[in-house]
Order: sequence, then C-alpha cells, then structure tokens
Amino acid sequence: ILGFTGPQALHQRELGSFFAHPSEAERWHAQLEATGSSGDGEFVLRREDGGTVWTRLSAWMVEHEGTGLRQIQGVVEDIDGERRARQELARRSEVLARSCSELEQFASAISHDLREPLHVMDRYAKLLAERYATELDEKGRRYTEHIVEGADRMRRMIDGILELSRVEIRGERFVPVDFQEVLAAARANLQNAIEESGATITADLLPTLAADEAQVVQLFQNLLGNAIKFRGTDPPVIHVGATEQDDHWLFSVSDNGIGIDPGESERVFEIFQRLHTEEEYPGMGLGLALCRRIVERHGGRIWFESEAGKGTTFHFTIPKHTGQWP
Repeated sequence: ILGFTGPQALHQRELGSFFAHPSEAERWHAQLEATGSSGDGEFVLRREDGGTVWTRLSAWMVEHEGTGLRQIQGVVEDIDGERRARQELARRSEVLARSCSELEQFASAISHDLREPLHVMDRYAKLLAERYATELDEKGRRYTEHIVEGADRMRRMIDGILELSRVEIRGERFVPVDFQEVLAAARANLQNAIEESGATITADLLPTLAADEAQVVQLFQNLLGNAIKFRGTDPPVIHVGATEQDDHWLFSVSDNGIGIDPGESERVFEIFQRLHTEEEYPGMGLGLALCRRIVERHGGRIWFESEAGKGTTFHFTIPKHTGQWP
C-alpha cells in the first residue's frame, strides 16, 4: 500500500511519520494510548515515493504479561479509489445541484420572457378580430384564428417544458407512499372523464413504496387519462396490476382502447411527439414524456405492449427500498 520493497525498509520507522498530516498522527496516537484502540479511521498516509494514499486504519494495543512489552497490532486497508470516488461524487453532486438551480432560474426567465410577447400577440389578434370583424373576409378571420391558436399552443408548450424540467428540480424527498391512496387520488382527479366515458377501472392490491407522492399520482393520472382518451367505440375497461418481483414492483395499466403501433415504442415517450392530430385527440404530446421522467427519477423504467385496435398495456417498475428511505 505504501510502496515499500519489504519489511526491512520499514524497520525502526516512527509510525507517526507515515501520516501526511501531523495533527492526525497525534489524534490517532492519543486515542490509542487513552483507550487501547483507535477504532476505524480514515487517514492520508505517505508513500515511499513521496505520494499519498487514503487508508482505513484500525489499531489496538496488546500488553504481554510479565515482560511489560506493549505491542500495536492493526489493519491497514487501501481505500484510495473509494475515497477519491466519493470526493468526485460529492463534487459532481454540488455541480449538479448548482446546474439544477441555474436551470430552474433559466426556465422561469425564459417562461416569463416568452409569455409576454405571446400575450401581446394573442391580445392584438383578438382585438383585430373584434374591431375589424366586418372588414375582414373569411380568409382574414381564419388568419387571426390561426394566430390566436398558435399563441395558445405555444403557451401550453412553455408550460409543458416547465412541468417536465421540474420533475427533478422540484421533486420531493421520497417517503413511504400507499399506492392504493395514489390510485384513489388519480381516479378522483379524473372523475368527470370517467363518468362521461363510462369507464370501468379495476385494480390489484397495491403496495406501499418509497416515492414522491405527488409525482406518482401524476404518473397514474396520465396513464389512466390516456386509456380513457384513446378509447375505441366501447366504454373503456382499464385494469391496474401490480406484481412483486425480486428487487422491484412491476405495475401495469391495461386498456381496451385503439392501441399503439409497436414501432412507436420510443417516439411516444418523447416530448411533443404525437401519433394523432389535434383534431382527433387534443393534447400536447407531453403526458408520456412526463411519465418516463417520473419513473426514471424513481429508479425504474417504463414501456408498453400493444396491437392496433386491441388495446394497450403500459408497464413500469418501481424499486423496493429497504432500511433508510432515500
């Protein structure tokens, strides 16, 4: 560990001389003298070549009866790679936290700066349509409608980008969450859509897992909402399944809707990617991108199985966490 050629090279060397920081040597020696043991400590030791190495050092005093001889026994473990990795992780975490803060400020600033010209464009287009309604022909009125619709769509896109960026930036600390209550909250938020469509929703018994409660409610709400929206001629029949596996729970949301082309397995999870026109099914193409971001933040993955005209099943995993909640 210290780069010496053999035991003889260490002969009659003072233990304290191996410590890179004299104060640590004094602290280590004082604890050993006072208690007879140094416990486990992490120290920087000097190498023969002048370099240093992080070590975990444990030592204890042994007294030999009748001779008065005291002997130090111990273990030295090389943790240089581990310690440097921890330092690099801490540095990157600090950089990431700073970047997230800057990203939120940037997103908020961009949102504000973009909203104002959109508001002006929307307001003047509406004024134009109102005050000059009798002077505009059908084509002119259609143009002003397109301006208003475009401003509204851009505003909703800005809101969507902000919502997606805040999954990581403003996510809450994971706590034990009852997924039965999560499903109930998602259903309550969709009550009008459920009643209007005549949807039937059934579910397995769901577990309690470490999660961000608001985000998993949004996850279930988006998946159930899609199952209701993309229905066929029959009322939606939706089932929420949950199966315990080795290190995670596997969830599923199955429906009898119009289905998805399996060839779109990646595209459907991309932001603003739509498989249908706004006239067919209104929306921004944001819901599944948001679902994937939430699932990945929780350490899982999401995918679907489907056949056009025969319904879709979305699967996603949420890891189990034992001991301390992350």
